[in-house]
Amino acid sequence: MDFERLTPYQIESYFTQLAYIYLLKLTKYVVFPGGVYINEKNSLHVVAEYGISLHQLMFSKEQVLSPYTKLQILIQTAKVINTFHRLSE
Repeated sequence: MDFERLTPYQIESYFTQLAYIYLLKLTKYVVFPGGVYINEKNSLHVVAEYGISLHQLMFSKEQVLSPYTKLQILIQTAKVINTFHRLSE
């Protein structure tokens, strides 16, 4: 991610949000970064595990999920999004 200007409060806010997610025990729903590097050109490099998108998971032809499993994934996703939404209030 390249920014014209990266300030310390933006970096602090990023780590604060990660701490909130960790404290709310939502770690199984989020891919946490393995490392973060900021170079002198204000490029932020985040090292994280590779994952697939929710859309790929739900509609992949290689990985056929039952309707019940898809419903459970969507319900749990809605709960996580609701939690994030309440944090921003």
